[in-house]
Amino acid sequence: MQKQSRDLLKRLFLKSNVLYDEMHGYALPSVLFLITILSVVILSILALQYFQRQNIQTAAAKVKADYAAQSGISKIFSELESNSDLPIAGQIIERSYDLADGEKASVTIGWWGFYLYVRSIGSFRRINETRFALVGQTPTKRFKNSLVFANMNHQLVLTGSTHIKGDVIVGPPGVSIGTLSNYSTPRIIPIEGKVKREPNINVQDFDLTKQYNYYDALLEGTIPQGIEQASIQHLQSESQLHISSKMIKPETKYLDIKGNAIIDSGLICREDPLYIVIDGDLAFGRDACIDGVVCIVSSQSMRIPYTAHIDESLLYSRKEVIVEPAAILTAQIIAPSIQIEAGAKMLYHSALISYIKKDNNMQQKGITIKNGAQVEGTIIVDTEDKSNNNVFLNIESAAKISGFIISNTPITLDGSIDGCVRTKDFYFYESPTTYLGWLRSARIDREALPKSTLMTVGIDTLSQLQVLDWL
Repeated sequence: MQKQSRDLLKRLFLKSNVLYDEMHGYALPSVLFLITILSVVILSILALQYFQRQNIQTAAAKVKADYAAQSGISKIFSELESNSDLPIAGQIIERSYDLADGEKASVTIGWWGFYLYVRSIGSFRRINETRFALVGQTPTKRFKNSLVFANMNHQLVLTGSTHIKGDVIVGPPGVSIGTLSNYSTPRIIPIEGKVKREPNINVQDFDLTKQYNYYDALLEGTIPQGIEQASIQHLQSESQLHISSKMIKPETKYLDIKGNAIIDSGLICREDPLYIVIDGDLAFGRDACIDGVVCIVSSQSMRIPYTAHIDESLLYSRKEVIVEPAAILTAQIIAPSIQIEAGAKMLYHSALISYIKKDNNMQQKGITIKNGAQVEGTIIVDTEDKSNNNVFLNIESAAKISGFIISNTPITLDGSIDGCVRTKDFYFYESPTTYLGWLRSARIDREALPKSTLMTVGIDTLSQLQVLDWL
């Protein structure tokens, strides 16, 4: 019995030792596995904190770089103090700035039609941010008036429903009230503002010749500054070439087309300008969409349909540009003849520029704003022959302008102007008499123009430059 008891105890003891050894063999790997898991968790937390810190630093650097880009734009604005500081048409000004806290900016500025185009690359700690913008200027002192009438030889004569709100500058003959059949005669001079007489009035100090000749020279093969040979694309059209972004190479900045063409799809360029030069007829299809800094130059006429979408672009024609009824666009249009048809809208900050050369034999010249049309921006009419007294700006009675009008030729003004008019003279014909210096139904209200409105650059003396639109 005792022997059996000893054998039983011995077996139990041996079994407990085996169990202990088995338990002891699993403990070490378990501890190591636990330590590994904890290490991975800790390292993950540290890595997450590191990357979060890096993301925060990168985001902060991007903000600093963007501020540097904007500061670079402000810097170059401060350096351009007069018209002589502005770049020559077709050329650019380049500047580099070392700013505070290690920030840097590289800035280029050049003409975009009659506004300026600026590109600024801001950098901070190897992070770069780029800003693109169109630039206008604040109105100078002379554009604070509602009307500047530059005829030194006869009075400004007001009759009918004419009404002017704001200050008026005239020559020595002054202002008077006129009587005209079929029009009411005002009892008092219909001007809500001061009338100042000046012995000498210059309508504009800016010479349009260089700007006009630059865009005209593009048709002769002139390549804008900064465009390399690899960025030039030549195309030949046998019938009518369909222009779209798909057929333009990514590196193309200057597209030369010989022959007729049609734009019937999208052309979008929000950064470096794209020049499309067409020696032939240009048509716009129903689905035409031109968005951004796209310059289209044509040797023939252009007609903009109401279905076309055009924003920020520049259109130049050697002959004529017609904006059809109900069309809505924002653009600069440069041509000897421009017609804005009834119901069409040129939104702020559009610009209409007509420059008539001496050898222009076209029957239709100048700018006509039809009844019901609206223009928001700047309208400029000038002639190479300063002695030419033909009427090259006609604003019909139901047309409305919000902005600035500058004309070195007589204006037929029957519409409504929220802004400033500076003109050589006024004109209308009422059979059988020609009337110079008369207004019969015009309304000019300088106070109705928003104070934030900017105008084209350098038409008068150069004033403060401001960003017109970020691209």
